[in-house]
Amino acid sequence: MQPTIISILGRPLAGKDTQAVLLARNIPDSVIISTGAMIREVKNEGESHRFWPILGPHIAVMDQGILIPEEAINEAFERVVHEKLAEGVRNIIVTAHPRMPKELESYDKMLAREGLTGVFVHLETSEPYMYAMGGTRNHGRADDRRDVLHTRAKEFTLHTEPVLHQLRAEGRLHTVFAERPIEIVQQELRNVLRPYLPDPEATLPLMARR
Repeated sequence: MQPTIISILGRPLAGKDTQAVLLARNIPDSVIISTGAMIREVKNEGESHRFWPILGPHIAVMDQGILIPEEAINEAFERVVHEKLAEGVRNIIVTAHPRMPKELESYDKMLAREGLTGVFVHLETSEPYMYAMGGTRNHGRADDRRDVLHTRAKEFTLHTEPVLHQLRAEGRLHTVFAERPIEIVQQELRNVLRPYLPDPEATLPLMARR
């Protein structure tokens, strides 16, 4: 089976990172790549971070809720994917990427170049739900402020919805309604992904399987 990369897309605060963490616990030999976490790491480490020359000039833009230019995020993201595959990782879980049409174009080229099976999942939520969740999260992130969330919502409509429309039209998008308890969303997510992933219990004796 080819290495698999799972892209979890959705509005801000749809639960993408939370679901990715839960998913990784049940997928052998998996790693999470969060473009948002990558950018925040660059912001925190500053000029000592290896991706500062690529992403550093765009940090202030991100804090305003505006998406970082495609070329910059693609370069850093694809470098990390290549490194993880070289380390022998077989399953990559990605959150919030690709979010723009040009990112999707580059992403598809990467899939072919790296010999990856690509799976796209949309955690579907409404804009009112996003604002409601924004009032419950207290991570101290600049992009979680209500005024910035408003900008992020507009960026989602302008850039990411066309990506979702394209993937849906091509029959490549799986949708999971995410305005439900975390455990229920996770179970449906696993059900959607089951055909693309190896059975985590395949190597266990029959008596040890659930």
